[in-house]
Amino acid sequence: MSTYSYADCLKNSYRVNWKISDVIGERHFDTARSWLPSRLSGAARVTSLTPDEKMTLNHVEMGAYAHLFGFVEEFIAPRMVGLARDFALDDREAFDALTNFAAEEVKHMNLFKQIRDRIDGKMGFPLELLGGQQETARFVLSKSRGAVLLLTACIEWFTQRHYLECFEGAEDLLRAREAMTLAGVLDLADQSVDALAGGERQRALLARALAQEPRTLLLDEPTSHLDLRHQRHLIGLLRRLNRERGMTVVFVTHDLNLAGELADRLLLLSGGRVIRLGTPAEVLDETVLERAYGCPVWVERLGAGGRPVVLGARL
Repeated sequence: MSTYSYADCLKNSYRVNWKISDVIGERHFDTARSWLPSRLSGAARVTSLTPDEKMTLNHVEMGAYAHLFGFVEEFIAPRMVGLARDFALDDREAFDALTNFAAEEVKHMNLFKQIRDRIDGKMGFPLELLGGQQETARFVLSKSRGAVLLLTACIEWFTQRHYLECFEGAEDLLRAREAMTLAGVLDLADQSVDALAGGERQRALLARALAQEPRTLLLDEPTSHLDLRHQRHLIGLLRRLNRERGMTVVFVTHDLNLAGELADRLLLLSGGRVIRLGTPAEVLDETVLERAYGCPVWVERLGAGGRPVVLGARL
């Protein structure tokens, strides 16, 4: 069973480090489309409404949904701030983690508020929503610390469970399972990503990308942290995805031989400038590489096709 510390929680939060602008940016709601997923909306089941009225009801439901998420989290940030005070001088890791937790909850509440504002703007009128947020928060905070923390843990748990059950159907889960099998991480399905080693995490991130069924796969140093067996598996997988599914694979790497073996086209950069764009044979050339790296480079040509292999810098 995985265990967590305040330091782990803080590190994981800093790694994500999301901003409200990352989530909604300049996006706006399109009134011609549903705003709330069908698994959460009851509008389609109201038989007395016309299709246009069902769409409007779906939009109203989205406003209520966003409001309720902010409503139930109103008390969490104040409770975390109060709890953090107990650790302010004696346990800096706990203080930092708890205050950061409070800050994250404030971001959530502001995110939901901005979503509601955009919904009101698109609807053309403000929705009449459930009131009494502050009164409800005061009532919750008047209870014992243990009860409030247990309620907080339950809310955090059921929101994750809610996401899995309402936003991911059987087809989504099957697709995720297939992606995990392709990436070789199905045996890690019951583990938290936070508990994975570097190579395992790398393969898990690849599975997450494959589950989206992309037409183009963008990878940054895809073989980093992988041992030779898993590097071989990854190279074979990327080739199959390209040839059998027609998926375009674009990857960044410092491994010149991996690039030469796997890619059809290479773009060699140095200092942000394009040095050469072409086939592996055209790019992995001693003269070209010397321009990029500023030192003599040793390249051999192997086999009948003359595949270039970079042996290293000439001493």
